Amino acid sequence: MNHEDQARIKELIAKCKSKPGNWKYSSGFVLATFEMYLIFEREKPLSPMDHLLRAFAESGVQTCRGGAMTKERLQYLYDHHLKSKLKQHYLRTIKL
Repeated sequence: MNHEDQARIKELIAKCKSKPGNWKYSSGFVLATFEMYLIFEREKPLSPMDHLLRAFAESGVQTCRGGAMTKERLQYLYDHHLKSKLKQHYLRTIKL
């Protein structure tokens, strides 16, 4: 990962740590996670989800209700928040 992406990941992790939300994920948390997903898509050999899980665990990012970010909770975040944003992103990219 280049230095620019590493610096951006640190900024996005800080956003996630500062405003996860109380009962549901804040829009800032979701957007930061979305951007990290796009950055991590370019990294191999791990999947973007594995990169996210590791980044959250290493930095202590918690779920919106204050729990540990587990693989299952990250999958929930993906299914209910990221998946639709990613679909819109890819559709826009294809149209360009």
